[in-house]
Amino acid sequence: SAVTVDYATADNTATIANSDYVEVTTTSLTFTAGETSKTVSVTVYGDAVYEGDESMYVNLSNASGASISDNQGVGAITDDDGQPAISINDASVTEGNSGTATLNFTVSLNHASTSAVTVDYATADNSATIANSDYIEVTTTSLTF
Repeated sequence: SAVTVDYATADNTATIANSDYVEVTTTSLTFTAGETSKTVSVTVYGDAVYEGDESMYVNLSNASGASISDNQGVGAITDDDGQPAISINDASVTEGNSGTATLNFTVSLNHASTSAVTVDYATADNSATIANSDYIEVTTTSLTF
């Protein structure tokens, strides 16, 4: 005789709200006489955002004609985007004869991340020096994306 079992997806670190995968609401699976396996497919969304590896669940419930020996399968989603890389652009300014001028450096990530990314920065002497009053020192400061 036929065996039926219900299945549905459930969030873990991968979530429906974050568009990690397509939700499967409670669906019935039927095994006819002689069948021993079925495939449950879950669609995973690709993205270009570093999230780290994530996982979600497929839960079984309400079996008829059989008992459930393992009610939860874990779906592993491997992040192929890699951690973002941080870079800083060069900057230039004309100093003028008096007063001050500002050098604006752009710090960039090569791609987005779902978690905060923090980098520390500070000034350091090169041919321009603090001792020669070429610039005002910036001590270690954090920048968070």
